[in-house]
Amino acid sequence: MSLPPTLSDLPVEVMLDLVNGMIEDSPAELINLVVAYRAGFFSNIFNIAVQDAARQVKYGENPEPDPSVKEPVPLLNRAIEAQNCPLWFIRRFVDALEAEQKGAINGLYTKLRRVEPPLFTAVRAGRTDVLSLLLAYENIEPQVHYWPQPPSRRNRFTCRHQGYAHMYPCDQENTDQDNSLCKTAMGYAVDCFARAPQGSFEREKIENCALILVAFGRYPWPVRDQQYTPTFNAAVEAGMDKYVMAVINRALQSPYQTTRTEILQPIDLLLITAVTVRDNSDLVRSILEVCVAQDRYALPMEGNVYTNHSIFIALENGHPQNAITLLRYMGEQIGRYTNSPHHFIYLVLCTTGMLTVISREENFDYYAEQMRFVRRILDSDEVPAEDKEGWYKHVYSRIVNAVLHKRGSMRHVHLLIDEFDFDTPEIMRDAIQRLDVGVIDTVAAKWNRLGISLDQRLPPVQREDPELLPIALCAQFNCLMGIVVLINRGSDPYRVPQLVWKDLARQVREDVDAWGVDSDQVLERYFNYGFFLNGRQLRKGERDATGELALVSTYVRAVLRIADTISPP
Repeated sequence: MSLPPTLSDLPVEVMLDLVNGMIEDSPAELINLVVAYRAGFFSNIFNIAVQDAARQVKYGENPEPDPSVKEPVPLLNRAIEAQNCPLWFIRRFVDALEAEQKGAINGLYTKLRRVEPPLFTAVRAGRTDVLSLLLAYENIEPQVHYWPQPPSRRNRFTCRHQGYAHMYPCDQENTDQDNSLCKTAMGYAVDCFARAPQGSFEREKIENCALILVAFGRYPWPVRDQQYTPTFNAAVEAGMDKYVMAVINRALQSPYQTTRTEILQPIDLLLITAVTVRDNSDLVRSILEVCVAQDRYALPMEGNVYTNHSIFIALENGHPQNAITLLRYMGEQIGRYTNSPHHFIYLVLCTTGMLTVISREENFDYYAEQMRFVRRILDSDEVPAEDKEGWYKHVYSRIVNAVLHKRGSMRHVHLLIDEFDFDTPEIMRDAIQRLDVGVIDTVAAKWNRLGISLDQRLPPVQREDPELLPIALCAQFNCLMGIVVLINRGSDPYRVPQLVWKDLARQVREDVDAWGVDSDQVLERYFNYGFFLNGRQLRKGERDATGELALVSTYVRAVLRIADTISPP
């Protein structure tokens, strides 16, 4: 009995017919078949890698290809996309393509072709093994440019070769190459990483490909005209932290001082980008560590550094942990780079923008850290007394007032009163005059815990003014919520003269009758759009259904009942 025939026994015509029938419609199945029966497809009679290489080069040499014939995708690219395709298989196709035409492994043929270069396919597929294989070939060219989509419309920034693999520079009317969509393999990696789902294994594989390009030294230099290139900044914005630091560290290993200087020169701008990407950033910490090691101050010191400081930008983007990291770095390092570090810190921390953003709820952790930062300096014996008096007491006062006088969140208020002891009679007096019930209630609660009477007289603002009880001052300044809060905390309303209650009740009734209980006039005069006890701040013009307006009516009725009880109409 004769043995059944093997694939290697089939005539070349039959093998070609088999391959041609699968190569476009079922490439994955064809690859699996070739891997399973390698002897039949890589024989002296028939070599599928050689056949496909000849097909690609032949199509690339035809100046006027038949429009009815679909442009063939190299089986090499299909194999790279197949994650389980073995490296020996891919190497066979790379060798065959390189033997057929030098440079074809870069996607470059006699004429431009709409074919993704194998290097780009490896990056997109996250195949570090294939990428390492390709980079070992002498004729591989990582500076090939490519973008898969042809231009949707023509303009002076559009590369005429978009959609084709081509060498640098791009063919466009505008000479600024940064405006072209065409990318190098590294730029392609950044774009693929940004498009992949955040936190996915796909992203990790693509970034590992970028690290391979760095390890082989086949990546574009990231600095041009003393600025980082758009591609490098895009990598920062995408979150390719390991790649960014690999490039910086590789440059710092250079024996040439000019190279090390060039990579660090715009580092403050890179840090500004990094603090906006995500909070508690490892990249931010890594950049600062490098700068310490290289004796390079990482934060801006020239130009408009105070209003656009990295700390402010981090807070403006709601990234308080990054801002904390920068604040600690500044406190530790600034003295090495300026003769007036305390003045510099004062200017950074006390801009109008900073005093606004530190009061936001999302930036509470930073605010607490900054308060402790300044308090430590004020308590330190190492800081000269003139600097404490000249700068840090001003810083302390302004960041406290940013919360107490401009209404920071209630978490900020509790921090100042409970941890930093801003619970003095003067604080209570000022809060009542501002109709700030959040501060009034928090100070009153602190006094209750400490056994301090709520019916102590408060110091006047002007020497000639009388000293009044907190509840009497609330009545004088129309602070209706403060009255209710203080009574609930134990204050005695009968210690306020009856005439004061009578006058307050008359005025409230007249205003409510004239304007309505939830009118802007009543809200402004008796509540000053202040904090309610639920921590929510009602602002001018708001008509919201969360319950604040209902509270207004409740407090008005409560105060009228108190006044009528003590001083009947």
